[in-house]
Amino acid sequence: MQEIIHPRKGHKTDNLEYIRQQIPGFFHKPALDLCKFVAKSGLMPDVKDDVSFVEIGIHCGKSFIPLSNLFSKYCSRFYAIDIFDLDPDEPHATGEHGKKRFLENLDLYSIVPQVTIFQEYSTKLSAEMKKEIGNIGFASIDGSHSYEDTKNDLDIISEQLHPKGSIIIDDVFHKRYIEVVWALQEFIKSQDKIIPWLVGGNKVFLAYKDRAKELYEYVGKQAPFDIVFVNYRLFGVPVLVASSLEEKKLKRKLAYQVQQRNPKLYNYLKNNKLVRKIFKKI
Repeated sequence: MQEIIHPRKGHKTDNLEYIRQQIPGFFHKPALDLCKFVAKSGLMPDVKDDVSFVEIGIHCGKSFIPLSNLFSKYCSRFYAIDIFDLDPDEPHATGEHGKKRFLENLDLYSIVPQVTIFQEYSTKLSAEMKKEIGNIGFASIDGSHSYEDTKNDLDIISEQLHPKGSIIIDDVFHKRYIEVVWALQEFIKSQDKIIPWLVGGNKVFLAYKDRAKELYEYVGKQAPFDIVFVNYRLFGVPVLVASSLEEKKLKRKLAYQVQQRNPKLYNYLKNNKLVRKIFKKI
């Protein structure tokens, strides 16, 4: 079933973190921060390329809405794929309540002019639906988490991925969803064009080889202060592993940098009662 939605003007804001916090579900702040980083890289498709934003697995729109807002500068069409209440017996279905909340959240927070909902299993998307989606600039895979569905989602997205496009896939290393990493491994083994390049925020980021290399180098050099990157290998491919520093670790990192760059200042701050009080409140 296809439904075209024109979000009404509601509480619109460009504060994506605020939107993420307002919508129920699971979408970690580090994942949003990393997506912002990708968007700022200058390595995304141009809006003139006429590419789509696609998410499989919507729930209430916790990741769809902030990410579609973020990539609206580069994507001209927006597709939400979810069964919602199509099959009440499906364990991952969000039901009528989920769809209702999604539509309400679109009205409240979405800035995109039109969203097309495909209320269907991603494994059953028709040729007409795939043709309408066209080239994909950014795709988020967060569906049923089964091996068959995840592998299918990777296959259909990769077939239509723009040369400058990106894919993120959820819960690859989650202990409850071990079939996701199996599906990703089989996908990587089945082709050699699209590879992982970044792991963080419970997501794995993928892109075409050349684009992945450029993104890898850009993100590695432009790391934000509160994110640490470690070089690693995933399925034999070099990737960056990002971890958001906890509050205490951030303070330690700041203190260490001050100590290395200006030992006198470090000793002064360390013995200053007012500074210690401020740090306790941060």
